[in-house]
Amino acid sequence: IKLRNQQQQQQQIISLVDIRWLKTHEEVLWHRVDHLKDAIKEWNAYKMPLLVDRKSGAILDGHHRYHVGCLLGLSRLPVVLVDYLEDDSIDVDVWPACGLD
Repeated sequence: IKLRNQQQQQQQIISLVDIRWLKTHEEVLWHRVDHLKDAIKEWNAYKMPLLVDRKSGAILDGHHRYHVGCLLGLSRLPVVLVDYLEDDSIDVDVWPACGLD
């Protein structure tokens, strides 16, 4: 997920939402989840919020961070809510080197 305008990225509001509202739809690499979990525990914080569609709760970016939250037993996660269908500044792409590009 990329926001085309750097200024838009800086103006986003971070909210805490109930983890049960979030909808996952991508596979994750569990070794990355484990490493990220260790880093988040060391930082004692999430350094980057998840990007989530405000209407559906679908995670647009942050599936690994979501799974870390589940493993840590968190009830809420930091997110930036966007209107995925109406915001032309959002580009959805596949992972680099995933074989689908």
